Amino acid sequence: GLRGTADTTDVLSTFNHAIGGVLTDYSNIYGTFEKELGRSLSPVELEKVREWVSQGIQEEVIIDSLHECMTKSKKVTVRAIDKIIIKRLRSI
Repeated sequence: GLRGTADTTDVLSTFNHAIGGVLTDYSNIYGTFEKELGRSLSPVELEKVREWVSQGIQEEVIIDSLHECMTKSKKVTVRAIDKIIIKRLRSI
């Protein structure tokens, strides 16, 4: 039967099937960011991550850049990660 409250992941995965699997990357990458940063992402940060993904930047590059940023600086910002991503993309 139907539960009263739908779990976000259920909704995402259902929606995901409907649009052909685009969202899995999103939910994984957001989850990774939140786990690594130990907090939820702000709307601005979510938007930036969505932007990277929609530009076709590989999840691996984004996550690696996040990790590099975490080792290099005390304060991890999407702007700092963005710079690392750009640098990485130039070196490919």
